[in-house]
Amino acid sequence: VTGVHVDGKVIACDAVVVALGPWSVLAEDWFEGIQVPMVGTQGTSAVYAHPPSSVTPGPLFCAEDAQGRHLEVFSRPNGEVYCVGGAGDQKIFVPGQLRALPPKEVLEDDEDLSAVVGYFEALSPLAKREGPDRTQ
Repeated sequence: VTGVHVDGKVIACDAVVVALGPWSVLAEDWFEGIQVPMVGTQGTSAVYAHPPSSVTPGPLFCAEDAQGRHLEVFSRPNGEVYCVGGAGDQKIFVPGQLRALPPKEVLEDDEDLSAVVGYFEALSPLAKREGPDRTQ
């Protein structure tokens, strides 16, 4: 890589980061010879907002619980606690499926959201009685 075309201009560089989440597989069409070996999972997330510096940033990966729920928790420096997971088996996508998945069709799943919130409430006092501040 020597540069990238942006708005009709070439910006010189020796590396490129493609940060499109699961749609990063589309970069295979843009760069000759590149392969993006990616498998994606889909879950619903809940975000709990807390004051900055009130939580220690870091990840927590939880085992499946007795109700079959799975959960990953990421606390952030800005105080947010991001929880993602779901109920039952994870929805797994291979590159061909990711290519065909329009972002606007990736929607919250009510059952998964209930599983994420329920698991986090059972796990941590950081879960708020009134529920998450936002979901996605």
